[in-house]
Amino acid sequence: MIQPAIMAVSQNIDIYRKSLYIGDLEQMGQRRDRLDKRLANAKTTRQKNSMKKTLEQGRRSEQMIEIIKAGDPPYTAGVMSWLSSQLGKKASQVTSEDIAAIVK
Repeated sequence: MIQPAIMAVSQNIDIYRKSLYIGDLEQMGQRRDRLDKRLANAKTTRQKNSMKKTLEQGRRSEQMIEIIKAGDPPYTAGVMSWLSSQLGKKASQVTSEDIAAIVK
């Protein structure tokens, strides 16, 4: 799920770099080298962090489902925020049927 997002950002960076490579702009010097290094570092950092984030999202989902099963509405702001992000709705529009569908 996260990999396509990384690929999209990577493609945007490649398009940006290609747009800068017009004529003799390929030989821009130290500033260009620093930019290339910063872009490469950002790409590797995104790849490393995406793995950590995926694991954290799974752990958080399990934790939120346990909280929902244990408690009754109204839920805390953190739980409602998670529910709204999972359902793609505003927290005020989340119904008990929606919550039951997620808990299953």
